[in-house]
Amino acid sequence: MNQRQLELQRDLYRLLLDVKDSPPEVESILSTALGLVVQITGARIGYIELRNSDGNKWWSTYHCGENEIQAIRRRISTGIIAEAISTGETIITPSAFLDPRFHHLESVSSEHIEAVLCSPFRSGDITGVVYLQGDNDSELEDAHCMMEAELFAKHITPLLQYLRYQVDAKTKKVNLCEQFDLMDIVGKSPAFMEIVHEAVTIANLDVTVLLTGETGTGKGVFAKTIHKNSPRKYKPFVHLNCANLPEQLAESELFGAARGAHSGAYADIKGKIAAAKGGTLFLDEIGVLPLPIQAKLLQFLEEGYYYPLGSLASVEADVRIIAASNINFEAAITKGDFREDLYYRLCVFPIRLPSLKNRREDIPDLINFFIDKHCKRFKMPSLEIDSSVLWALQECEWSGNIRQLENKVQQGILRARGAHSSSLQMFHLLPERQTDILIGETVTYRKGKDDWECRFLKTNLEKHSWNISETAKSLGLSRSHLNSLIKMHKLERGSPEEMNV
Repeated sequence: MNQRQLELQRDLYRLLLDVKDSPPEVESILSTALGLVVQITGARIGYIELRNSDGNKWWSTYHCGENEIQAIRRRISTGIIAEAISTGETIITPSAFLDPRFHHLESVSSEHIEAVLCSPFRSGDITGVVYLQGDNDSELEDAHCMMEAELFAKHITPLLQYLRYQVDAKTKKVNLCEQFDLMDIVGKSPAFMEIVHEAVTIANLDVTVLLTGETGTGKGVFAKTIHKNSPRKYKPFVHLNCANLPEQLAESELFGAARGAHSGAYADIKGKIAAAKGGTLFLDEIGVLPLPIQAKLLQFLEEGYYYPLGSLASVEADVRIIAASNINFEAAITKGDFREDLYYRLCVFPIRLPSLKNRREDIPDLINFFIDKHCKRFKMPSLEIDSSVLWALQECEWSGNIRQLENKVQQGILRARGAHSSSLQMFHLLPERQTDILIGETVTYRKGKDDWECRFLKTNLEKHSWNISETAKSLGLSRSHLNSLIKMHKLERGSPEEMNV
């Protein structure tokens, strides 16, 4: 497939997903999509027709004259199209006029029909057919043309079902959580919900997805969400972090190896592609994949089969690829660190995840989600957190995004547990930073440490009703040491002092 065809393919899938708040008319999207398919395959004309169990019918043509349209529609009841529909199999021939299966048909002989590709499909209550016709020098019989036609037929029906749902619902906004499995998705900001919509819509379209964005933005969670909402959800989801692969073992890890292929191959080794059979392979940090392995991955994506290391036998694989990286692909391609052709093959549909600074309103929900998650993990009661603490955390700069936020919440829970606290305070979550630091006041390290120690002691003394012995025992201190700290910080029972807040 050349560069132009790849660009057309990408345009096709973007079109199929562009149905958000203002879905186009079914006939309109059929017409545009069919035109792209005709151009991708190199056909001369195209026709598509769909029907549902209620008797509704949608159809569209590309570069067909009125006589050609009538002739094609006659073939739905007899001829090539009728046979494709009845058998459920794609029919492809370089010359129907010379093909012994069809040369006796009146429509074929009278119209001298040459290259034909006809692909039927069914999804739910929708059935239909895509008919492509070319000249005698057409490349419709090529494998990639057949694959493109079948993929288009496979993807257009879920889209139409979605469009029908949108039309039926009209202006009613439906909660995505009621339609899809979004158990691990947290947040409701506009920037975030836009990509959630993209992810669940692309899930049904069995195409390669490239997830990009800053580190820690949740690309792994989105990959799993796409898998869980796809037809492959009952098959394996295999996660391979390319950054953890030594170059000498990368090929074996991805494609497998025959016995004796390298020093560690005492028997045949099953690669991650084979492990994900029928399911989804998530290639995380794909931007650092070694160049020789990039070439082999490109071949697999284009041809659908691969050779395990040290094997002369090819292996076909039915697997969906979802890739992710935080690199700048344009810069990497310019430097020669990443293959441009592989990038276009992976980037059939790109989704860029927003950073936390672009969805700050989601931070309180994320914090509460992580509190619940890790309290259950540590088998401890859930902790409360004050709204003022949530507000302060919302204003922080989270350069590591969601991953950094979750890490801090987890650390805070452990600190609170060690202090026998029933609530999560700022000094549990960010002991290295105090509230005055968060709002911009500059303090010395010594003062920051003293402030934290003062707050920490007061919280634990109040928790134990100022019982010095119990408090010292819970903190792992001697009674005399605790008394010295109380004296140093001038703490008194019932003191209203704000302790340098």
